[in-house]
Amino acid sequence: MTITKITSPRRRNPRINELLSLIGSPLEPVQVPVQLDGQAGLDQLFQCYLVVRDRIRRDGGAMRCGWLIAQSDIMYQAQHHAVWSPPNNPSELICITPKVIRQDEIMFVPDDRYPYRDRDIPNYRISEPISSVVDDLILVERIRDVFEAQFSYVNDRDQDVPDHYSEHYRLIKNMRQEWISFISLGGRLTSPCFCGKQKIYRECHGFDMKGKAEALLSDYELSLDWMPEIML
Repeated sequence: MTITKITSPRRRNPRINELLSLIGSPLEPVQVPVQLDGQAGLDQLFQCYLVVRDRIRRDGGAMRCGWLIAQSDIMYQAQHHAVWSPPNNPSELICITPKVIRQDEIMFVPDDRYPYRDRDIPNYRISEPISSVVDDLILVERIRDVFEAQFSYVNDRDQDVPDHYSEHYRLIKNMRQEWISFISLGGRLTSPCFCGKQKIYRECHGFDMKGKAEALLSDYELSLDWMPEIML
């Protein structure tokens, strides 16, 4: 099972509908054309907020935030994303940021409830096809997202990780890579756990992952469903 190929779907299906339900945006998804900003290089891959801000400084217009719907071989993702509205047509949406998704359009869900305020916004994910092991990876990804949403940026790319987060944050990032490798090699509930102990995954790192994730976040007065305050 590979997890490197990422696309943005062109039409809805039952799993995308489940993902949209998690997002809870009052607006429906639309297909947004991709017209990369000519002054944004590959060093700005995924830096949508910065690319759109630079475009607004040069040409005017506005930033519209929402969710880029992406799909890999193991999951659907709703990635918080910024697109550009040109000054002569405020209703038009254009994706101008370099991304690994090389398509002429993306599925985008406009959602003004979570404007960018120099803090990351946690993403939403569901497994595809349904898999308990992938669901555990999604929990690890969610913990990382919620942690990173608490960190401020010291420059365009680097975050300031408070000391009391550093140990668990480093652990979660390392574990994420372990899960990705395990899944890529075909790891299942009954496979030997990736940690090397003489236990199957289901009875080792895969045991009560949701309970462990909730307990870890509760130590920081956070939760799996944590989101920033909605801006109305």
